[in-house]
Amino acid sequence: MTKTATLFISLADGTCTTFSGDITQVAMLRSEGGLARYRVRLTPRLWRLTQVRNSRVWHLDKVHAVNSATKNIVDYLTRNYEEYLK
Repeated sequence: MTKTATLFISLADGTCTTFSGDITQVAMLRSEGGLARYRVRLTPRLWRLTQVRNSRVWHLDKVHAVNSATKNIVDYLTRNYEEYLK
């Protein structure tokens, strides 16, 4: 199961930028004297679509039905990012 995270980075010009996504991999690189170094992979939510093992193919459906289904999928995946899409 993946966890959602946001990474805040302070840039040289004083502004701040963020990266949001799912933590899909964590690895401990090494530890020394009570401190540990980790590598964390943060991937966009849409990355999950590359991980499916089954998919649907619409051969004879009307184009309108396929467009409607695609819109529903995009709406579902971007529901938490509406403020960034404006």
